Amino acid sequence: KNISETNFNVDDLCRSFYLSRSHFSRKIKQITSYSPKELLNSYRLKRAAQLILDKKITIAEVSYMVGFEHPNSLSRAFRKQYGVSPTEYLSNNV
Repeated sequence: KNISETNFNVDDLCRSFYLSRSHFSRKIKQITSYSPKELLNSYRLKRAAQLILDKKITIAEVSYMVGFEHPNSLSRAFRKQYGVSPTEYLSNNV
């Protein structure tokens, strides 16, 4: 629901589940083996990949839709996770 908000973070997630940060972190780590921050970032990048393949919006628009303040931030995180830039990802999956 709040994924597009750039200020949405782990503390906001904890509040939405009515859990302390430490309890939330421990539970998420048990269930997923990711830290909450890694999980949130991974979800944003997966959503970005889906939106990029839709080809109806620009990569800059995608970055704002999934909660990155700047398109460059999305590009760096995307390359780190997928090994290619968002543009290369799009051209490889056409």
